Amino acid sequence: PLDRYAARERLGLPARARLVGTAGAICADRGIADLFTAFERLARNDHDLWLVHAGPHDTTPAQYRHPRIIDLGILPHEAVPHLFSALDVAVVCNLDSPFGRYCFPQKLYEIIACGTPLVAAAVGDVARLLQTNLQCLYPPGDDLALAERIAHQLDRPTPVAVAAPTWAQQAERLEAFFQAIRARSNFGD
Repeated sequence: PLDRYAARERLGLPARARLVGTAGAICADRGIADLFTAFERLARNDHDLWLVHAGPHDTTPAQYRHPRIIDLGILPHEAVPHLFSALDVAVVCNLDSPFGRYCFPQKLYEIIACGTPLVAAAVGDVARLLQTNLQCLYPPGDDLALAERIAHQLDRPTPVAVAAPTWAQQAERLEAFFQAIRARSNFGD
């Protein structure tokens, strides 16, 4: 976790606004339109709310013209923790699709490690990991439910009570996985 206001200053974001956002593929096939639509719904009554996104994108963002949407473009990896720390609520969008059920968005662990409240699509491993944090989940494709979950997190911020593994822990798990495969397959030394 980084200081919220220092992170906002570094990225040129409004210091005192309420920021909702995401990083990653900003594409229709990831369900990103849900976030833009949910933001527009909330922004009608919350003039202090801004949407921030970073990453490669298709034409979806161009369909949403709002003066409080900020596109940071593609950030260097070392700047992503600054974005997640700058946000009041981070969002992980995905569709209930073969990709959505199979993938595990690493940004979920990055957001958790930054201590930022989040809302994520209830699909695949994300739904399993956050099953005890129902206030953080929304049905994929349901922008109204997403808006409600974002509003809840803005009003009563609740960071996820899940431990994000370190890179060293992930490497140990991967090594154990490969060792188990090696042992079962009787590969010689």
